[in-house]
Amino acid sequence: MENFSKIAYGIWRIHELTVDKVYENLIELKKIGINVIDTADIYHINNYGDSEKLIGQALEKDNGLKKYFKVVTKCGIVARDTKVKHYNNSQEYIINSANISRENLRIDTIELFLLHRPDYFMDFEEIYQAFKYLKDNNIVKQFGVSNYNSIQFESLRYYLDQRRIDLVTNQIEINAYTSEHYMNDNVFYLKSRSIQPMIWSPMAGGKLFEDNETNKVIKEVAKKMNLDIDTIMISFLNSQGLNPIIILGSHNITRYRNALKGLKIKLTAEQNYQIFKSLTQIDVK
Repeated sequence: MENFSKIAYGIWRIHELTVDKVYENLIELKKIGINVIDTADIYHINNYGDSEKLIGQALEKDNGLKKYFKVVTKCGIVARDTKVKHYNNSQEYIINSANISRENLRIDTIELFLLHRPDYFMDFEEIYQAFKYLKDNNIVKQFGVSNYNSIQFESLRYYLDQRRIDLVTNQIEINAYTSEHYMNDNVFYLKSRSIQPMIWSPMAGGKLFEDNETNKVIKEVAKKMNLDIDTIMISFLNSQGLNPIIILGSHNITRYRNALKGLKIKLTAEQNYQIFKSLTQIDVK
């Protein structure tokens, strides 16, 4: 993901904003060097696709912004007009989704296209044929997945790699309240393959700012360093050797400035384990 900023603008809650406000946010984000927008076809509280459309309308206001920002979007979750919510990673569905997303976003090429969740019945050959078509027709530049464990990622990566299609990222949830990818060793797998993850929900959906035990620990670290707790959280995520791209779901530009500060700070091993222990309640043996 060459030339991607290390902090991304996540738009899961973008339905709260007007097109003009989104446009203003993009202008401010460009000023501070953030050039990645993360979305998905299902993101919107009322109507799927509308979040992509809102971003598209904002980008359409300024061709310079459209050229500057790298848009990441996702497909594969079917949750409307269906008897049961399910995943669909078929060739036809992936290609159709990419074309609809590109139209919604009003861009010629999607920078990075992800499979949103692992489809238990996925056919690797269909995924390959879809990705090949999208790449050959300049609809998508790069491909990745989201919420995969290491075995799921490696299985698909190996199949595609044999056919000269790269998986460049796995977008996963890591924060001071979620231990899944530590416990299943996904973080070790990503490091071993030099896969740059995208991290979603770094502030745990706002739990970081609530009154809880982990919040108290992070506040203690932040106080000693004279920094905001969200800056400490970004430093925690960036101090683990993962080289992540961290997605903030905020529309408050101050959060992005704090995040950029966090990239410049490396927590000590003791501080990392202080936060980690508050999450897992596990003492190092």
